[in-house]
Amino acid sequence: MTRVFLIRHGEPDESFDSEVLEVVNEAVSALEPQTPMIEVHVFPDAASVRAFQAVEARELGVVATDLFFAMHDAWRGYPRILVCRELAGRLPREVLRGGLVHEVGHAVLHGSIEYYVFSAPSELEALRGRLGTDVCNRILYLVSIAVKDYEVTSLLLERGLAGTQPQFLRYVLRVSDEEVRTWRAAWSAEAKILHLLSVFKVLACAWPMARRGEYASEVGRWIGDAVSYLPASYSSALYSLLGALEGARGTTHEKVYAVVREAVRLLVLPLLGGRET
Repeated sequence: MTRVFLIRHGEPDESFDSEVLEVVNEAVSALEPQTPMIEVHVFPDAASVRAFQAVEARELGVVATDLFFAMHDAWRGYPRILVCRELAGRLPREVLRGGLVHEVGHAVLHGSIEYYVFSAPSELEALRGRLGTDVCNRILYLVSIAVKDYEVTSLLLERGLAGTQPQFLRYVLRVSDEEVRTWRAAWSAEAKILHLLSVFKVLACAWPMARRGEYASEVGRWIGDAVSYLPASYSSALYSLLGALEGARGTTHEKVYAVVREAVRLLVLPLLGGRET
């Protein structure tokens, strides 16, 4: 039986903390993870999350992840869910609940440190001199998150928890005016590559529910809306990359390497076309 430990940072909010714990325990009961424990850390605001991540980065030599209202990691060797009350408090409850269930899915599938350590396949490594280490590492990071999110949504579908996800997916698939401006300002190949793979990461989370189940039509429409601001050639490449993800087999690591190779073929090399080595 998996035990869930709630760890409060800063001033507690009993109502919010109780809701988080209730949702996590319900998801744990439904998903039956093999891990003996899951830590749920609740932070009052984004600054406290960042301070916590900075300490972890310093002690463990890791890089802080992108900030979101709920996140999963296993840097200490066991699953942890980090929840930011400031960010979560701005959201509809169904979005929060769906996000928490999603993170429990990560605890089930990706609850050990091996799922947070990846090396670049040769196809990406060969481009390190052209793209730079930071861009190559970011490509690997974005694809690894895409693969793991795809696996989690697939698991939730299989375990009958698809009904917890639509509003969460609708939230993550929304396109802000800032994202559109960022794309239009992306003058370099590197900026375009990273933007497109950031979009891919979000699409991958929703893709299993667009392919099967009672919400397929609705989620598929949201995915189409999410890429509508991109030129057709790039949205087509993203759909091809989603197909490669859907067809990938093997371990999580093997899937990541396969999708990275396809990302290099479909996006990276075409965008670098004609440039000097």
